Amino acid sequence: MKINREADVVIVGAGIVGLFNALMYAKQGLQVVIIDNVVNQKRSYKVGESLLSYSNVFLRTLGELDSFANTSYTKLGVWFTNGMEWKKSFEDNTEWALSYQDSWFKEIMPNTLQYRACFHEKQLVRPEAEDFMQERVRSYSNVTFLDTALVDDVLIGDGEEPHEVKWICRETKESGSVAARWVIDCGGRRRLIATKMGHATDFGDDFQTTAVWAQFDNVLEEQFDDIWAYTYENGTRSMRQKHTCHLWGDGYWIWVIRLSNNRLSVGVTFDQNKQPAGAKPKDQFWDVMNRYPILTSLLKKEDMLEFRMYKDVQYTTDTFVSEKRYGMAGDAATIIDAYYSQGISMSLLTSFHIGNIVYEDVRQGRLNREYIDRVNRNLTQDWLIIRNFVLTKYTKAIEDHRFFILSHLLDNVILSSGIQLRWYFVRWMLNTNGDPTKESKLDTKLRTILQKKLFHSQASWSFASPEKIRSLQGYLQRKMGERARWRVENGVMTPHLKLLWPPLPKLSKLPFVGKKKLVNLTGKQISGKAAKLFIPKPETIVHRPFTAAVFVMLFQFFWAYGYDAFSTGKNKLLAAVGVGKSEKEQHRSHI
Repeated sequence: MKINREADVVIVGAGIVGLFNALMYAKQGLQVVIIDNVVNQKRSYKVGESLLSYSNVFLRTLGELDSFANTSYTKLGVWFTNGMEWKKSFEDNTEWALSYQDSWFKEIMPNTLQYRACFHEKQLVRPEAEDFMQERVRSYSNVTFLDTALVDDVLIGDGEEPHEVKWICRETKESGSVAARWVIDCGGRRRLIATKMGHATDFGDDFQTTAVWAQFDNVLEEQFDDIWAYTYENGTRSMRQKHTCHLWGDGYWIWVIRLSNNRLSVGVTFDQNKQPAGAKPKDQFWDVMNRYPILTSLLKKEDMLEFRMYKDVQYTTDTFVSEKRYGMAGDAATIIDAYYSQGISMSLLTSFHIGNIVYEDVRQGRLNREYIDRVNRNLTQDWLIIRNFVLTKYTKAIEDHRFFILSHLLDNVILSSGIQLRWYFVRWMLNTNGDPTKESKLDTKLRTILQKKLFHSQASWSFASPEKIRSLQGYLQRKMGERARWRVENGVMTPHLKLLWPPLPKLSKLPFVGKKKLVNLTGKQISGKAAKLFIPKPETIVHRPFTAAVFVMLFQFFWAYGYDAFSTGKNKLLAAVGVGKSEKEQHRSHI
């Protein structure tokens, strides 16, 4: 039996990205068909549970996940530690963190969607979140959800003729097709359209990673004892497990994500040139876990709910949206290292931009080729920027404590640069519920700004091209890595550093550390009263402290970067003239 339909947009795949797209187009008033065999799909706990700021603003608003997120595990930020192998304490290790205080949410932020979307980060249990979004999708009368079918093929039209999306029901074996003006591939690593249309590309180098991960049950909150606590100078404590925790080793990193219902997500991403021991992926997973006493005390093999792997966690596409009226988002387009959970964040960002293009074409009859070119150009640079975050960290440079801090400082500048734009986005959503027909003049202005600047490569840097911003960021990371590797290879040891990010860290200590083994660069904790300076009032549109904070961070980074270059240059000069010989003979020297 052949069943045929028509739609403005067909969405291939009903994971979290596909469901988000269905909700976005439904709010625009378009006729939507979403196709995926979710009814008969094997239940998977999946990965990508950590909601960072970019994904939080999209999923709580356009994705309608706010009420679900409110019941999820509260996340107070991100925490990064280096050198914890075989150790039972965090105290003598280098650490970098971005951490909120619980009291800020209760005392200085109104409990409204505007603030929850911008600041209240969560750890999601993915299957339950997708169940919730499926029900929201089904509630829209302009959405047809073919939830027992799989897409068999997509016949791309010539740009004016509609596409034909062929599907087969996995239960009844019925087949059908949908004629659609637009097709959006959110179908994951199958990469149906990217492969069919010749868009699949690689990065052109030999850096490739593999991820292995598991989710565990019966991990109780009380198991995270005082070992997991960090105490500030004023006596305030912060529990590391209430953040997304990252543990770095040589050629790999681990994520530790606490979830509701006593679940824990733990995974390892490693350089394929430095694979852990083990004949099978699960053996490699446990080889790394067994190096960490703080984890083996939590993880029991009998409590493993699911184990998964991605062999190749680096690929991209040369096109995110085409003038032929198709687009790709999520793993269907590109996949990048899970560090900072940027995969889901960038998937939603990509979807938002494609959604603007689709709306303008379908509802206003204008195919915005300039916007299409901008999206493809900027998103390509954004993905390369994300790759630059981790590229050098997988090398021996990670053993150098100063590099660990400075590299994350630079990452933070990039990731924080869009905070004002995220505020704009939520304001636009609150005013329009994602429907441009409900825009005021202010809302139209906000969406126009978002269309031009809501990219990592342009958020606060539109004075330069996205290529130049990516090139500069890559150059800075690369030079820091080169200096760090020289120090490691020549036995020049920097002290362990701790920096939990407040507005004014004590980076001025760097030139005066002497031969200390551990230096805490964390500044004074912000009180609730002082924190109010950085939190906009509900009626605020443009919040100047957002922009000021980004440029203060940028100044701090360049000051520390300059000191790093000067200090290492001096040591190289001393080594060249023989002054450093006695230090090398002793194998270690502190700078």
